Amino acid sequence: MIITIFKSIEEAKDTWIAFQKDSDFYPFQSYEWIYTWYKTVGKKNGVVPVIFKITIGDEDRLLLPMKVVRRKGLRVLKWLSDDKVFDYQGPIIKRKISSIGDVDYRKLVKRLHQSFPFFDYVDLLSQPEDIHEVPNGFALIGNCNKQCFARYLKIDNDWKSYYEKEIDSKIRRDTVRQKERLQKIDELKFVIVDNYTKESDIEKVYSAFVMQKERRYQETNFYNLFADEGYRKFYRRLLSSELIDGSLNVGDDAKKFNVHLSALYLGREIIATHFGLYDEKRYYYLMPTYKSKEIAKYSPGRILMLYLMEWAFDRGVKIFDFTIGAEQYKDTWCNGYMNFYRHEEPITYKGNLYHCLLQSKRWMKSSINKLFHNERCEGAM
Repeated sequence: MIITIFKSIEEAKDTWIAFQKDSDFYPFQSYEWIYTWYKTVGKKNGVVPVIFKITIGDEDRLLLPMKVVRRKGLRVLKWLSDDKVFDYQGPIIKRKISSIGDVDYRKLVKRLHQSFPFFDYVDLLSQPEDIHEVPNGFALIGNCNKQCFARYLKIDNDWKSYYEKEIDSKIRRDTVRQKERLQKIDELKFVIVDNYTKESDIEKVYSAFVMQKERRYQETNFYNLFADEGYRKFYRRLLSSELIDGSLNVGDDAKKFNVHLSALYLGREIIATHFGLYDEKRYYYLMPTYKSKEIAKYSPGRILMLYLMEWAFDRGVKIFDFTIGAEQYKDTWCNGYMNFYRHEEPITYKGNLYHCLLQSKRWMKSSINKLFHNERCEGAM
């Protein structure tokens, strides 16, 4: 096994982009996504990248975009990401790897430390059990705990047939009714931003997207992502790149994913938006918004989502991925799910001490919660 180490994203660029052409990975691990995030968010927050290329024999097998962060004096190896714009984290895997048996992931972590002895602990979050159809070895080796899950809709026939057969008739009738109500007010139009869209129109849709999302953050007392100028620049810069040119077709190896910004217009007014991604296999439903509580009674978010589903499945995508999150509305639309895992592993003596203290703290917290739960149950009897 040969481990090649890159100390910067720029140094790894040519290798990274070439690696993507015949590999399995999610858009969040692409060079384009991570580079844009690093330049707008990661670098100013002191992120120091380290990228590993794993070669076995004369064949490249894995590319691992990672970073080392400080945690209470401990050096922790993590995926090169954050938990705000990286729904999925993990490796880039060459397609010739057909099973986790092709790479010994348990030994790999130790070998990484031998080649790069500058971390005490490994903490890999939000790892899907599969990278498309390939098992993700980092999520399946020892010391992994189930963290959460993502739900998706997968169909094998055309969207129209599936919708009419599988979706509750009450929902279908209500959707028609809501569209008719809106159309009595003004013209209803579904718009996708692409490289033919004027810059002024891109800015109009993006501004509406940010404003609507911030309003929702405030209403729900949720962390406002766009209060950080870096994240505003991150999403806007993605829309300024070739990633919105809409040229990706199923089976296209030259370009792995596209950014997808869309809007639902009522006359000249934008009443809902969505920022997502799609690749040759999946559409990623990431950030839906709608204008206001007053417009919510017309279900603009659902109407826009159905336009997106029809657009994606008609394009040849097989999976409409709702990604991580347990929102109740997903129960209506999804027919599959994928588990996500967290891998924690101490490497040095210092890491082992930290791991023991961390496990003790978690055990105490769990015991207190169980005790509190039991007392509440006894009091209710």
